[in-house]
Amino acid sequence: MGKFGDWNIIKTIGEGGQGQIHLVKNEKGEPSGVFALKKLTNKNRIQRFEKEILAGMKLKHPNIIEVIEYDLENKRPYLVMKYFEEGDMTNLNIVSFSLNEKIEIFRKICEAVAFAHKNKVIHRDIKPENIFMENQFEPIVGDFGLCFFDDEERITNSDEVIGSRYYMAPELADGKFEDMTYSADVYSLGKLFYWIITGKIFDREKHNDNKYKITKNEKTICFLINEVLNKTIIENPENRLQNAFELVNEINNLEKRISMGANSIGPNIPLECIFCGVGKYHKISGSRNGIAGIETSNGFNFSRNKEWTILQCDYCNNIQIFSPLIKDSTNKWEKK
Repeated sequence: MGKFGDWNIIKTIGEGGQGQIHLVKNEKGEPSGVFALKKLTNKNRIQRFEKEILAGMKLKHPNIIEVIEYDLENKRPYLVMKYFEEGDMTNLNIVSFSLNEKIEIFRKICEAVAFAHKNKVIHRDIKPENIFMENQFEPIVGDFGLCFFDDEERITNSDEVIGSRYYMAPELADGKFEDMTYSADVYSLGKLFYWIITGKIFDREKHNDNKYKITKNEKTICFLINEVLNKTIIENPENRLQNAFELVNEINNLEKRISMGANSIGPNIPLECIFCGVGKYHKISGSRNGIAGIETSNGFNFSRNKEWTILQCDYCNNIQIFSPLIKDSTNKWEKK
């Protein structure tokens, strides 16, 4: 069927707007095994092809696809990468995975994107089709053809829409690069997280609409997950988590809170009163200085630079005061 350098084509396994993908084997036997060779057929996409190669050579991470070999001087430019027999995430029966498995897979994806951000690379096209799977539970972030290197010149290309309709950050919809930040990937990761959890997807920021909101199931764990979605799937980039590092921290905290059976700290979550066991707590205030200077019976002082929330039981009027910003042993629910 032909060859590229030392690579013999076994069969063609895919074709898209940029080129063809062939299953290949090295005729010298090293490296051994079968690989995927992407051949550029659309010369108008040469810049994307070069970016995919550069990212694949630069980003050495266990959850990022690696470019093994490339040749841009060939009449038919090509790159060689690992072949993933299981395909991408769309081939998974994602709804059959346990919640812990879903969150673990997503955390690894976030860590890979965080590594890209550390190296000043914005992916811009994060979606299930661009996440390959290895051994069922190991995600590999691939297809960096639309990536943006943060030290590139920022220009406007209004003729080209970047990314997938369902996963693309709103600020990328008109092709403008001037205001693009790492938070564009955070938005896409938030949409991907929703898809991983539910197996469904939607346009724009509709995760809290009645049709799509996961909190219709009133389990506390759904509210905990929704807290992450509310920090990522936001139209204004300035109001989102700013990069994948921050999202990794959120996912680590989510895993910790789930494992310890923590409650959501959202203002509309009816938590059972720990004093009477009958009523539900409801938020009655939240301010930075409203309770500053108060000291508890155990000697704890409320700092003026923390934001405190006051909850009151609707049956016995028991009061709970806590701060979601404190992460040490003082951040506990205590009977008052």
